[in-house]
Amino acid sequence: MNKSKFISQVVFAVLIFFAGSLSATTLAHWTLDNTFNDSVAGSTNHLTENTGTLTFQTDTPSAGGSHSLNFTSSAHAGVALGGGDSGFTSPANNFTFELFFKSTTTVGSPISTDIQMMASAFDHTTSDGDAANGGWHLSLGLDGTVIWANTGNGGSGSISLVSDNNGGNGYNDGQWHHAAGTLSSSNVLGLFVDGVSQGTVQGVASGSLRNGIRLGASHVAPSSTRFRFTGNLDEVRLSDSVLSEGELLNANVVPEPSTGALFMFGIVCCFWRSSRTKKDIS
Repeated sequence: MNKSKFISQVVFAVLIFFAGSLSATTLAHWTLDNTFNDSVAGSTNHLTENTGTLTFQTDTPSAGGSHSLNFTSSAHAGVALGGGDSGFTSPANNFTFELFFKSTTTVGSPISTDIQMMASAFDHTTSDGDAANGGWHLSLGLDGTVIWANTGNGGSGSISLVSDNNGGNGYNDGQWHHAAGTLSSSNVLGLFVDGVSQGTVQGVASGSLRNGIRLGASHVAPSSTRFRFTGNLDEVRLSDSVLSEGELLNANVVPEPSTGALFMFGIVCCFWRSSRTKKDIS
């Protein structure tokens, strides 16, 4: 085998390896571009509206596509990801859940008498759920902070990680923002808001969640008007590992696997160029 052919095969293998590792990290991605389908699994993991009327709007974040999903005030019970409570389940740990959100509440005003759950997943045994059996939620607090929390099995406690308050304005300021919650294999919670780390805290074991993920409402009691989100959500993605800042959807850098592939490609090209030059000189 000549050197050029060998190098070509090495380059191809490296690119295939990194491309595979990149796609393998995404469990589901609901782009909400005028469709309820998961872009990874298609109609298999679609969104199912429970009650009320939800509409697609052309109001999107800069990193979004053509549409986002609008949740009107108390006229909905959220939507279940994957077609119902048993459709798409969240991993127990070692995952990243992220989305873009835009809250339509007035700047500086309380969001509601309760937090607003942008997304939630709780293990339950009854029709409305039981938070004591474990789960997680990504929410907006009364002061406009972002909350990432999980609850342990058997009511073993709820641990919350709370963001800053966006310079006193809160994240309920009518602007698009990005939030990402992580839960490691050792149950450490991590939170990013607009690409900035909000710290980490030791969470609790949530066990194997039997429920799907719900957008815009609490998975514990979706039929209740409590905890309902008002505003727009977009680009909802679930990954099967704890992502770093540069791997999130709002990042303006090339994701790490692609960076590694390009780096390796550059090294091989330089080696090939060097060998060709030496051959020409000789």
